[in-house]
Amino acid sequence: MTVDSRGEATISIADSTTRGLADAIRGAGLSISTAEFVELATQTLRRTRQRPAVDPASEVDPETRRLFEAGGMNFAPLGPGQDHAVIDTTLEYAVVLADSGTVREVASRIGRTEGRVRQMLRGHELFGIRDDDTWRVPWFQFDGDRPVRGLDRVIGALPGAMHPVAVFRLLTSPSPDLLIQDQPMSPLDWLRSGADPAPIVELAADL
Repeated sequence: MTVDSRGEATISIADSTTRGLADAIRGAGLSISTAEFVELATQTLRRTRQRPAVDPASEVDPETRRLFEAGGMNFAPLGPGQDHAVIDTTLEYAVVLADSGTVREVASRIGRTEGRVRQMLRGHELFGIRDDDTWRVPWFQFDGDRPVRGLDRVIGALPGAMHPVAVFRLLTSPSPDLLIQDQPMSPLDWLRSGADPAPIVELAADL
């Protein structure tokens, strides 16, 4: 807030933006400060920037490229203003990190030792994000004080190199293949309903 020459208080754009971000963080149910969220987003952007740009056309042989182009794929580099997908993914990744816990926090929640939680992460019974020497464990995979029933089978079937945002979208997006009373369900809601994990395990294994 600033005071103009007439002594009247005004609100800067920065103040308004900060308050809007704080409201959005609270609305998303995240127990993290605005400064912490900005730091997470900044770190994620830096990692994105540090990765060398790869020409997608160089990743396939000429014959495969011709087949893809015949199917409508465009190998042209992104132009100005076409990087919305990168921005969306970066922000979504920051949200996933913000709504996650440490090994100690997870151990406290589910009543296990920290060693057991690390064992579950290494054994792909839980989904975790490795950040240097630490783990971040997203909370979306828990029901109160326990992991979602059957999710360990799904996590175990996922490709090891799958991006955390892709995992989050897979588990939280409604699928036309998972119907309960003719309503598409997300894999997490499907599992929470007590339905058979097998269709989701099969989907994960095919990725």
